[in-house]
Amino acid sequence: MTRVRVLLIDKFVQAIPTVWKFQGSTFVEVTDPNIRADVVAAIGGENGQASYDAVSIQMPNSLRGAAATQIRIQAIAQQLDPEDQLDRLPDEPRDGGVNIVLVPPEFPTCSVTPTTGPAGGIASVEASGLLPNRTAKVFLGDQMVATPPIDNQGNVSANFIVPSDSREGSRLVTVGVMGTALTADCSVNVTPPKLSRYEYTPKLVCGIQKDPSFMGLAKGFYGTTINIHNPGLSKVGFTKKLSLTFPPGHQQPGKVLPIAEDELQPDQSLAVDCNDISKRVFNGTFPEPYVEGFVVIQSPQSLDITGVYTTATLNRKDKAQDHSSIHVEEIHERINKVD
Repeated sequence: MTRVRVLLIDKFVQAIPTVWKFQGSTFVEVTDPNIRADVVAAIGGENGQASYDAVSIQMPNSLRGAAATQIRIQAIAQQLDPEDQLDRLPDEPRDGGVNIVLVPPEFPTCSVTPTTGPAGGIASVEASGLLPNRTAKVFLGDQMVATPPIDNQGNVSANFIVPSDSREGSRLVTVGVMGTALTADCSVNVTPPKLSRYEYTPKLVCGIQKDPSFMGLAKGFYGTTINIHNPGLSKVGFTKKLSLTFPPGHQQPGKVLPIAEDELQPDQSLAVDCNDISKRVFNGTFPEPYVEGFVVIQSPQSLDITGVYTTATLNRKDKAQDHSSIHVEEIHERINKVD
């Protein structure tokens, strides 16, 4: 199959491809009904516009031969005008053409971890065989839940939050590539929402606010570090989510995004800071010069959580210059009723 762009003056006229074979010293039209060609417009999933036309040829395996056989495909476009012009794609390497080695098809694959989880919880999806260096789109049913980048090997890995209103049972997870129809399908078994007994919502402010006239947050550089300690006698697992207030601001609720699931042994501690959130949630770059919101931490056991907030002034080049303040705050613990 090859991708081309078929331009038609009359949009109601359909392009009809013809299959020819080289026989003797000339091209002869193929009349075998088992050998045919098709032209199909590929419609982009994001904008609904035709991005290219796919010209494909179908033939029996008996004619194609072994999958390792090297073949050459010649494509000719005939322009239906009085001059009856032909446009021939090069078929020799010296003309820019290439030989093709037929191999068994490989389709993208994906998997979800854990395979079973509650609505509102965090899950992780991994996929391979996608188009490299593009942006993926992850759907749970018909809801888009993540848009992670695809690496240069065609692999992608991302956390996503199972929507709290998701229907219980086995749900389809689809990982696709923005602007194409290439997808991988897997599934996750959704269980009823599970309320964590202990919940903490430390404030988060990260980045640079440059506008001296803005009264929502004073001009300056802002950093946040959240320290989490396990004071118990047993290992504890907990989840971390980011609940944004800016962006978008303007009295509008922001996105709720997964950060990670973590574990701590007795007396162990870890830190959540601006750099860590930028890397885990935003692929290393915040969507705005600064972000603001809450880190939502949910745990079955009680934790010690402290927020450390620092600020600095900006010089004439809007770079952090002089450290101006530090504030340490013990985060309030909310105890939820668990049935």
